This record gives sequence, C-alpha cells and structure tokens, in this order.
Amino acid sequence: WDEVAVLRAYSAYAFQLGAVPSRRAAPDALIAHPEVAQPLCESFRTKFDPQMTGDRTAAVEAAAGRFKDSLQAVDSIADDLTLRRLHNLIEATVRTSYFRNRERRLTCPRLTFKIDCAAVEQMPEPRPAREMFVHSVRVAGAHLRFGPVARRG
Repeated sequence: WDEVAVLRAYSAYAFQLGAVPSRRAAPDALIAHPEVAQPLCESFRTKFDPQMTGDRTAAVEAAAGRFKDSLQAVDSIADDLTLRRLHNLIEATVRTSYFRNRERRLTCPRLTFKIDCAAVEQMPEPRPAREMFVHSVRVAGAHLRFGPVARRG
C-alpha cells in the first residue's frame, strides 16, 4: 500500500501541475496498465532507497530502461503520455520523505517530494528553482522556492 500512496501522490501532483488532462487520467492509466506501475515504483525505490547498495546511477538507468520497455504494452497514446509524465516527475524528484516515514510508522503518513523544476517537462513558466509537494489523505499542497534557500517565508 505504501507504493500505491507514492503513485497517488505523483498522480495528484501531475494533475495540480497540469501535466495530465484530468484528476482521473493518471490513476486510470495505472489501473489499465499494472505492468507499467511496477517499473514506476521500481524507479522510485532504486533512486531513493537508503538501503540500496552498489552503483545507484547504473541501477536508476536500468530501472528507467525497464519502465520504457514496459510501455510497449500500452496501446493508448494518452495513457502512454500520462505514464511518461509520471516517470518524468520521479526523475525530477531530488528528495523524498517516503523512507523516513516508513521508519517512523506514522499513523497518518504524508509524503513530501522535493522537485527540481528545471527537470519537469510540463512545468509552466515561470519555473521556481524547487517545489516541495506534500500529499496525504488529508491534504495536498506545494511550496515554491525560487532560490536555493527559503528566507523570511
């Protein structure tokens, strides 16, 4: 269920960003193509799991390759584009609270993603330097940062 929460959070962020046409587009694409959801989760885990050993860069590239290979099963252009945009958001994420939350065993877990906005293909102008997206069952929102450090905010 934890990985479902990650995909839900990225789906919500994609909608808020305007990267997908509707709130249901990403969840519907993931439901229609579970064979692609697993490589998306693998890409996320490989990039951020603090327990991972070995060459992380090579592992992330291999996971991205498996994700792209899994898209061969997707017939719908709209679903293909939606799933690629979710993967782009994972690639643009520079930090997450996901693994810290698992250590804490929170009763109402919340996910936080720190996004490098320059790496997000669908980010509208003007682009902030970074965006922190927080998602839980109770709330979702973003904090924009146009510089490297937030001051007097």
